[in-house]
Amino acid sequence: MGRILQFKDLKATDCYCTPDWVLKVIKDCWGSTDFDPFWDPECRTKARIKWDVRDGKNAYEDRWPLKRGLKIFANGPYSGSNPVETAKLCAAAGKAGAHVLNLCPAAAGSDYWWEHVWPREPAVAWLGRLSFRAGRTMKDKDGNIIARKGDIIDGNRTEIALVFDAPKTLQRKFAKHWKREKFHVSLAA
Repeated sequence: MGRILQFKDLKATDCYCTPDWVLKVIKDCWGSTDFDPFWDPECRTKARIKWDVRDGKNAYEDRWPLKRGLKIFANGPYSGSNPVETAKLCAAAGKAGAHVLNLCPAAAGSDYWWEHVWPREPAVAWLGRLSFRAGRTMKDKDGNIIARKGDIIDGNRTEIALVFDAPKTLQRKFAKHWKREKFHVSLAA
């Protein structure tokens, strides 16, 4: 991919952690996670393999461990071109036979969704605007603290989707589970 991801380059808003209730529904539906390429020590994702940028791991540069049936959870940074790069990697992992959950901006009409998400015929749970937990203390451009590590951040302006690239039988189970949680889910024909 050629992109160098370094902790110092991440915007504060790239350090939001997946809401606990989302992780609980994922665990209830999916069981354990094998690989989290965007793991942060503040997140509560329980994955067998966790990559942390502070340890020199770069989800955009390093080769993902791929094998058929590997369960990957991705909640990559949302700033700049990061969602596009994350979608490309998730699509490649799906093509390799991994089962991929990508928590990402719901950009259903964007070019990158048409190029990397829709061709994989995923199940998509439309989650709306989520409240995330701050993974670190965040400051505005003047140095004023706008959120402390652990605070719940409401008012997210971005609609969020959970994209599930896996065999259709697993997608139907995913859809049934998320519909029980009162979310709209799209399934490819």
